[in-house]
Amino acid sequence: MVLYQSDAGVSTDLDKNQSSSVRIFETLKQSILNEHYPEGSVLPPVRKAAQQFDVNPATVMKAYNRLETEGLIEKRGGSGCTVIYNPASLQSSGDDEMERIELKTTGREIINFASGSLSSDLFPVNEFRECLNEVLERDGGEAFHYQDAQGYEPLRRTVSQLLQNEGLPIHRDEIQVVSGSQQAIDLIVRTLIHEGDLIMMESPGYSGAISAFRRAGARIASLPLDSNGFSLKAVEETAKRGKVRLLYTTSTYQNPSGVTLSPYRKKGLVELARKYDFLIVEDDCVSDLYYSGTKPPLIKSFDRNDRVIYIKSYSKIFMPGLRLGLMTIPAALKPLFIAAKYSTDISNSGLNQRAFELYMKKGYHITHSRRIQTIMGARFEIMKKAIESMRACSLVYEPEGGLYFWMRINSGADSQLIGTENAGVQILPGRVMSPDRRTADCFRLSFAAVEADRIAKGLKRVEELLN
Repeated sequence: MVLYQSDAGVSTDLDKNQSSSVRIFETLKQSILNEHYPEGSVLPPVRKAAQQFDVNPATVMKAYNRLETEGLIEKRGGSGCTVIYNPASLQSSGDDEMERIELKTTGREIINFASGSLSSDLFPVNEFRECLNEVLERDGGEAFHYQDAQGYEPLRRTVSQLLQNEGLPIHRDEIQVVSGSQQAIDLIVRTLIHEGDLIMMESPGYSGAISAFRRAGARIASLPLDSNGFSLKAVEETAKRGKVRLLYTTSTYQNPSGVTLSPYRKKGLVELARKYDFLIVEDDCVSDLYYSGTKPPLIKSFDRNDRVIYIKSYSKIFMPGLRLGLMTIPAALKPLFIAAKYSTDISNSGLNQRAFELYMKKGYHITHSRRIQTIMGARFEIMKKAIESMRACSLVYEPEGGLYFWMRINSGADSQLIGTENAGVQILPGRVMSPDRRTADCFRLSFAAVEADRIAKGLKRVEELLN
């Protein structure tokens, strides 16, 4: 056991059972998390750190590389390794937990543009209560037994038929029931990702996925966005440079930008996945919320070689507390995923699965989806029009559906400054939505939980804060 006292006054026990680079990584990571090295500070030069830890410089460099991979530091030429992590900017990274930021206020109402979940008054409570009661009458105590780890078979069968009607060739045996998209991502990480694996994802992108991949020690290659998503050229160039394990994308009405990967790029992406032997994880939360034309095709609809792991969450449109979603499992990996799910929580609630299966079989989901599409479409148009009159920030992309607008502050200020305790408005800061944290001057606006008549009022507060 070696006791190390850093220049920052951090006492750390270095466990000899760990490799030197891992011990150094953990020591410095804890120092950064505890803000002994605050954001903007510079870590000791490699040679100096090597002397302090009594190791060779290559070992320190390996630890620094991992800190950079996890988004804690940034290597800047001539300036050393600068800490870019700010604990205050990163809340818990669960499915939608990043978006539920609690504010202590002095009584002023909060207009919450941060949440991606519908307000509770829009939940289909009466219809679901009817289904719950019918299931209890029909199944009695059976509804409270553990279910198959893969999911309640009638639910998988019903969902499969609905997806096939939408052009997705998904059989019930491919479906794994999960408790939302975040659990699906975590199962993918546990089953497929090893430290050092290369993963591609959009920048900006879903914060929960960024956090999960970083915790696994994966390297994240950022794919810049344009109005049609990310380019196939960027994907191929990355794949040529090194073995890619998988590509993660919220391809339709992307979180947080709102852009949609074009059909041409979706089809081409599947071809690149086959050519360079990597998997695609398509996370679909809001593709049903299209406000013009028809629903865009999903990447999964072009998949003929079991390359796409499709995730469908019902949290955004139905009820987040229902904790139900699905993912498709490649045939060769099915035993691994089912075992991982079982070891995580055995199975999802049998009562909820049975009630939701009946809810869908009765066709209630269609009526509810159309109602939400109408309500959200009206809010979308109101927010879009109100954004046009803003002068302190600009819309980065023009979405055609979903729940999000991605904004850039014209002055280049850090969006983390918006939404203080007494501001009465909350947004999602850009720095938590980027693998490389280069979107600090951007922020996401969501209208999911904001009534139509409060949108303009909330945006006025954002404008006042920026000014």
